Amino acid sequence: MDSPNRRIMWHGMFLFMLGLLTGFVEQRFANIRMGLAAHLEGVTNGIFLLALGTAWTEVRLAPPAKANRSRRAVWNPRRLGLSLFRCIAQNNPV
Repeated sequence: MDSPNRRIMWHGMFLFMLGLLTGFVEQRFANIRMGLAAHLEGVTNGIFLLALGTAWTEVRLAPPAKANRSRRAVWNPRRLGLSLFRCIAQNNPV
């Protein structure tokens, strides 16, 4: 998994699977709409990262800029998804 496109695709698949797992338990959350938002966020951003990973070899940027964009493309959707999961965890009386 050394190439950047495989790393982006791996993170996309991880986020997609996390979104699917959230969908299985969204009915158990105290705030069901927030669970639905986290589910949709994970699935949508996971698919976006998978598509971006497949096209990443065709992107023409300077090497430092390409490495920076690769990191930002992976962490921005994950950061948004993680913040939604954190909000769900805080609002869910277990």
